[in-house]
Amino acid sequence: MSTTSESGQAKNLANLEILISYCINFEERYNPSREDLKIANLQALLTKTKAALAEHSLKVVAQNHAISQRQEAFAPLKSLSTKLVNAFRISGVDDLTVARAKAINRKIQGKKALSTLKRMKKETPEEPIVTISTSQQSYNYLVEHLDALVRLLAAHSEYNPHEVPLQIPTLKDYINQLKACNLAVMNAHVAYEGSRSTKNILLYHDKTGLLDIALDVKAYIKVIFGVKSYEYGLIKGISFKRRDI
Repeated sequence: MSTTSESGQAKNLANLEILISYCINFEERYNPSREDLKIANLQALLTKTKAALAEHSLKVVAQNHAISQRQEAFAPLKSLSTKLVNAFRISGVDDLTVARAKAINRKIQGKKALSTLKRMKKETPEEPIVTISTSQQSYNYLVEHLDALVRLLAAHSEYNPHEVPLQIPTLKDYINQLKACNLAVMNAHVAYEGSRSTKNILLYHDKTGLLDIALDVKAYIKVIFGVKSYEYGLIKGISFKRRDI
């Protein structure tokens, strides 16, 4: 679906195309000395900007797809983490080691370490507790926490489940999948930003962008034909608007 900004940009392109058609119909009477305003250069700018807008649209689709794929891959992570801790707990490891696994799971779940906060309050009851968010819910942190949990499980031979989804090789493959999804989103975003920059330079750069060039073409027509002329009347209603970019 096109955004308001994209539709506005497409409208600017369409209006430049209309403006160029009028300039061509003016024949030899349209004869600016400035190179940027000559018809051939207007057509080249139109073609280049159309291509940039189309390329950016593709990058938007690619980024959205990468984000969707990452969301799908990460969806089962929290429930899996809880399941791993429960399986670890009944595997025969000591309580302290289980507590370490639970602490990692709290980070994955985005829960604050309540026992730590209570201990802080008990130690210094007269001081206000200033907490920094411990949720660490970014995708990179989630991968790091899951990796830490899996390394903890792998370090204890007691943890040896028969269920394939809970086995260490399967978990390592899942972590690699999550890392790949993160990398795909990062790469897609870099490509998106690059295409966005190119598009915006062509459309909105001061003096040389499509918007300023089109407005200068209109100004030139007003000068050579007159503000009340039939020719200027043909093109004065062709609008070019700067949108959020």
